[in-house]
Amino acid sequence: MMRKKLLLMGFSGSIGKQTLDLLKEDDEYELVGIAANTSYYEVDQILDSFPSITSVAFSGLSSYENSRVKNIYLGDNALLKMIEDNKGAVILNALVGIAGLAITVKAIENNSEVLLANKESLVIGGDLIKKLLIEHPKASIFPIDSEHSALQKLICCEKESIEKLVITCSGGALRDVPLENLKNIKAEEVLAHPNWQMGKRITIDCATLVNKAFEVIEAHYLFDTSLDNIEVLMHDESQIHSLVFLKDNSMLAEIGPSDMRIPISYALYKKRMKKKCFKNFKITDLHFRKMDLKRYPLFNKIINWYNECHANMAIINAADEEAIKAFVQDKISFIDIEYVIEETLRKTKVIEINNLEDILNLSLEASNVANNIISNLIK
Repeated sequence: MMRKKLLLMGFSGSIGKQTLDLLKEDDEYELVGIAANTSYYEVDQILDSFPSITSVAFSGLSSYENSRVKNIYLGDNALLKMIEDNKGAVILNALVGIAGLAITVKAIENNSEVLLANKESLVIGGDLIKKLLIEHPKASIFPIDSEHSALQKLICCEKESIEKLVITCSGGALRDVPLENLKNIKAEEVLAHPNWQMGKRITIDCATLVNKAFEVIEAHYLFDTSLDNIEVLMHDESQIHSLVFLKDNSMLAEIGPSDMRIPISYALYKKRMKKKCFKNFKITDLHFRKMDLKRYPLFNKIINWYNECHANMAIINAADEEAIKAFVQDKISFIDIEYVIEETLRKTKVIEINNLEDILNLSLEASNVANNIISNLIK
């Protein structure tokens, strides 16, 4: 059997590393390219495990040499050039933030299959992506997020009977911290997620529920479902990943360990696989709670801002990225994250979005506005 060629975008992050774990047990894919921002020091170790790699790309480096690699791509357009030179390869997009949007766009224009862990591609560029998929019917997107992967499986079981999609949510590391203490919370406390090992931004977004608002919007695009038919259920243990409500008032759910290698595997192989690296699982007591909108005010606000104008999402995402950077650097407080997002949205002029360049320009403008707001907070 001819092996599929795979490009891994974001090899140094949490999803990238877990993908590499899976591929070590694999005989279906040939990993031919890896990409990141600047993490060059990890390349040689990866090459030892994957001698099939012929291409390496770094968007944040202007110089890099490695005699073991045939093709090296550097600079702003490095990742796009690597995709262009590897037509027919499957693209696993594990980049964080708006950096992943251009990758998804380029992959679709190349008629590639995209395994998508970069939620911003759809949250910010959903309308553009939807249009491009119509123009390039050979291209496709398959989700990697645990919640969307679970929904994909559940929808396949009962597509004609589904009334509502339900995405679960742990509530993050601060779900039991008294509200009056949130302003004094430090980054290391927010990063101590009770269930998942993830990158800094998504872990902090779990504590504000920005990530859950993003996941609802992402599900709206992935499954062509009205936002009114997508709910969020607080679930402490993160063992139920998603549910579907059916016409007869029954429910289906996927229950499993907090292990991202399982949804990554499902995206790669389109079926359930047995892998040695998967976590062992034993079901525990399951606990649920109502959404506390005083604790998580940004959730409803973001959904409402999206409904008002889809272009708002580029502004919200940019402001969130800058606010989280400032919080991690101890420049602003945890509760200032909400303030930075709201003020950036208020002060940034929304433009009409017609293409990728419009989205990137709006995002850049919002980042500049957010940084000005952060500077004033520091003063």
